[in-house]
Amino acid sequence: MGVLTKQQLSVLELRSKGLTQREIARELDTTKANISMIEWRARRKIMLARETIRAYELMKGDLRIEIGEGTKLAGIRTKVLDMCDRRQVQLRSTVPDIIDVIKSLKPDCIEDGRVSRKILLRIGRRGDLHSERFSVH
Repeated sequence: MGVLTKQQLSVLELRSKGLTQREIARELDTTKANISMIEWRARRKIMLARETIRAYELMKGDLRIEIGEGTKLAGIRTKVLDMCDRRQVQLRSTVPDIIDVIKSLKPDCIEDGRVSRKILLRIGRRGDLHSERFSVH
């Protein structure tokens, strides 16, 4: 059956059809409190499974670094270098290369030394730096 029990799948299926916990309890001949616990455990298992998959994807794939709006340029450098250190990836780009990649994005996303919109940087397994439209080798 996978991560979820048959009972948990049944409860989630009925919830997805719009039934309340009270209605499900009547249908399955149990209490609302029991349905609440079954649903909570099912959703928790799903959350843990998603986190596991995310961790696995990060281990096997490129590093993805999200830079939030308002981040200072110095903060970007720190975030990229820290992430590379944690994942033991040798970055092949210099700090000026990182800034050049960000400055190259169109429309311009740097105002007053800060990022004016959210951007995504990727570091390939070989250490190459990429953004939405630009790569540095």
